[in-house]
Amino acid sequence: MIEKELIQLFPWVDEMESEHRELLLRESRGRRLRKGPLSLDQLQLGGGALFLISGRLRFYIGSNEGKTVTIYTVAGGKLCKLPLELAGQSDGVQVMIEVEQEAVAALLPEESYRRLAKADQRFAQVIRWEEQFFLQSLLTVIHQISFQTVDLRLCERLLELSAAGNVIRVTQSSLAADLGVTREFVCKTLRGFEEAGALSTSRGKITIRNRRYLEAYREDPRSLSQEGESPVAIHA
Repeated sequence: MIEKELIQLFPWVDEMESEHRELLLRESRGRRLRKGPLSLDQLQLGGGALFLISGRLRFYIGSNEGKTVTIYTVAGGKLCKLPLELAGQSDGVQVMIEVEQEAVAALLPEESYRRLAKADQRFAQVIRWEEQFFLQSLLTVIHQISFQTVDLRLCERLLELSAAGNVIRVTQSSLAADLGVTREFVCKTLRGFEEAGALSTSRGKITIRNRRYLEAYREDPRSLSQEGESPVAIHA
């Protein structure tokens, strides 16, 4: 039952007023999201909210040349509201959605969302936290694109994707799309990390072998030389 999963993954639901909690659980409807592009029309959510039970969503922007840059990812156990609003904008920069891993979500319709956001203090607080987290993540992406070399951004992405386990099911093409760079650059950088013993690659899979190396590289690649390890000498 979707109600049980909501309470397990979002413990703050139990802290809502009883009548509001019952409304949330009653009105939220379960939905399985297949891997691939996702449109708001498919969700039929309007201005509602999405509770991701499992899987992962990617929000990204693209160029006329076909390049894309990931601006936000949502994993299971997270609430998603503001990114959906951006994806629904018809003017300005178009934000698109991709289901990276087949997902299960609970969808809260707009009318119920607005009622809860206005009436329940705990629910409104969580929405504010979600918005703040999204904006902070967006600023981080802007900072990375503006000031970090692409190899550092790739390192950060690998650490993010491997947070739940050392085996990452991902292609070099999708990593390139995440960062808005060429597949050749990703391939060359991964080869450098592999030669340093930080990871191994195979078709559609990357296995992290030395997470400490990647964490140190993210902080300061030069520190690896001081420790006697070889940094990846690739920058862009």
